[in-house]
Amino acid sequence: MTGDALRCDMGGIEDWRASRDPEANPWGRVVVNSEQALNPESRVMLSEERDPFGLRRIRLDWQTLPIDDRTIQDSTLAFAGHLADRDEGRVRLYDNVLAESPIRATEAEQRLNGWHQMCTTRMSDDPATGVVDGDCKVFGISNLYIGGSSVFSTPGFQNPTYTIVQLALRLGDHLAETIPAAATPEPAEAGGDG
Repeated sequence: MTGDALRCDMGGIEDWRASRDPEANPWGRVVVNSEQALNPESRVMLSEERDPFGLRRIRLDWQTLPIDDRTIQDSTLAFAGHLADRDEGRVRLYDNVLAESPIRATEAEQRLNGWHQMCTTRMSDDPATGVVDGDCKVFGISNLYIGGSSVFSTPGFQNPTYTIVQLALRLGDHLAETIPAAATPEPAEAGGDG
């Protein structure tokens, strides 16, 4: 981590000084990313608040589950234990990792990142468990498609952009095959009246 700026909230001056001499004090930072379990109690809704265009703003009710806390704690402690057992290093844990609910402990401090709200219009083979089919078409509506991370069947911790792009390309190919050619307007002739 040589070259990192001094961050008192990330180990303080002791770690920063150690990082200035990586040969005498080899060290690094471990980041744990965890996929949140699906929770049907979480909601993305429209609020009564309006944006500058008069459109209703989004309101997020993000609910975590006890398994989300356990996943962060168990994986972090297992990795730290593995390094210690092999005498390869020691891990200094943030206090919030050992808190009863590390997610809620970090939420106030804004150290938890990711925050990808996905799976709100999940893809499924069955309308009882999803909103869109495998072609991103909304069940029960013949001409409504949804493209984006809301159709993912499970969330992830990585940035979803490349997956969204691939999904959009796939949807575009599907629409090009299924929309009749007669529905596509003819281009206007140059120099015409229209």
